[in-house]
Amino acid sequence: MTSTLIRISVLMLVSSPCTSMKRGNDTASNFSCRSGHSCGRHGYSYTWCYTDPNNSWDYCCDTNCTYGDDNGLRCYSGKLNLFCGNPGTKTALGKSCRSSHTCGNHGFVYYWCYTNDSWDYCCHPGTKCNIREEGMTDTYCSASTFRIKAAYLTKCTTLK
Repeated sequence: MTSTLIRISVLMLVSSPCTSMKRGNDTASNFSCRSGHSCGRHGYSYTWCYTDPNNSWDYCCDTNCTYGDDNGLRCYSGKLNLFCGNPGTKTALGKSCRSSHTCGNHGFVYYWCYTNDSWDYCCHPGTKCNIREEGMTDTYCSASTFRIKAAYLTKCTTLK
């Protein structure tokens, strides 16, 4: 991993472009459904799809991706309450994610993706690389899936 992660609790309010976005044919974790297999119930009480030729699968959202009571981006798949959100295709340090693994929560409480040589943290959707704490010379963003409690600050470059 190439970025520096600082576990710190700070109050941070950010807006997100995901506040009313349905996931469409992307999963809650931000994987694309594989060709020929779109999001659907497929015999289960939740919505899901296969994401690759090896039959890996992920949940899809039935509802819009909005902030829940815990201020994390959430959606429902059937009765399951899931983290969701699309922070893009670049890591916090500006590295490109693999085309098959864009930034997403991918089952964790922070956003991340695989790069060509490793993995790295991604900034929360809608955040900017502008957090500076006293004594810090570098710039940080929140990689946390939560909007207010930025528990995961990661070193970052200026995002455009």
